[in-house]
Amino acid sequence: MIKKYSLEFILETRHCLDTSFHNSLTEFAEALEITGLDSQPKDEISRFKLNMVTEEPEAVFDICAQIGRIKAVRINEGEAAS
Repeated sequence: MIKKYSLEFILETRHCLDTSFHNSLTEFAEALEITGLDSQPKDEISRFKLNMVTEEPEAVFDICAQIGRIKAVRINEGEAAS
């Protein structure tokens, strides 16, 4: 059985989430959803909520950590048929 993980977390960043970032995540994620949250103008930090299913949560977190800070992580573990 292959382990799949449902990830939900907040990404705080000073960068724009461009197409290359999205493409990097879709390489490791299924059902990727990125929702913009309120930005904090005084710090110019944008917050995004990310929801996805992945077999490689470490890779997803490595990609996201390169452009911002990861907060409020929720991980649910499941199994999928191989």
